[in-house]
Amino acid sequence: MVATVGGIAVILVTVELVPASGGPKRHLGTAKIVNDGTGSVMVGNYNAMLSTRGQPNRVWRRGRVERFLRQKRNAWELLYEVLKTVIGEGVAPVTDKGIIYSLSDPGSLEIRYVGKTTKTALVRLQLHRKHARDGVTHLHQWLKSLGRPPFFSLLEEVALGKLDVAERRWIKSLRKDGCRLTNFTDGGTGGDTWRGRKMSSEGRAKISAALRGRLKSEEHKAKLRKPKSLTHRLNLSIAAQRRWAKVDRKEWGRRIRERLARK
Repeated sequence: MVATVGGIAVILVTVELVPASGGPKRHLGTAKIVNDGTGSVMVGNYNAMLSTRGQPNRVWRRGRVERFLRQKRNAWELLYEVLKTVIGEGVAPVTDKGIIYSLSDPGSLEIRYVGKTTKTALVRLQLHRKHARDGVTHLHQWLKSLGRPPFFSLLEEVALGKLDVAERRWIKSLRKDGCRLTNFTDGGTGGDTWRGRKMSSEGRAKISAALRGRLKSEEHKAKLRKPKSLTHRLNLSIAAQRRWAKVDRKEWGRRIRERLARK
């Protein structure tokens, strides 16, 4: 069904249960798909909102589909892209393909990140948000500044062997179009993109200034003191043993006595 909300055409897909007894219909879910008007006659960009059982006006999850070929594809294919982007496919199937995706500002709809993955949209977005909690990269800082999830958009589905090339192509194209991407590299790398790089003195000074004077709560201090796992405890123990092996016992005793004397 196509409805009009505030003068804007909205595609509404409602799932209802019709009881065999002939009783009243029960609402199971609604998908609201809105063309944001930033596309063209040939290509559309859509924001999607899904609701769940009995709550048609309460948003359960959001998503975004960009560069959808309106003239060549139909409404069912648009709904499929929405569901694939917002929900994903549960457990990632064994496949020889991956996707190139973007993360956009939910307010301005500006694309701020391009990535590649073989996981489902939901899993990849959850990982981004998880890593952003303690992350310090430009992407992590941007995600934390939003206060809500970004829009996840499927840009292209490609063979695994061409993922790196496709990612670089999209990053180059979007940067050329003026997108302020938070990508640290030009793409096609993956993993730890900081490895092998050295931070400039200016960068170190900025981080130092940002952290200087920041007070840690007692709970935070306790977490820092507590070993995170058995492996962590073993590593701490091994490191302590190595430090102790390098210490001159007499010199160490002399320093302790001097420190006690000063007290």
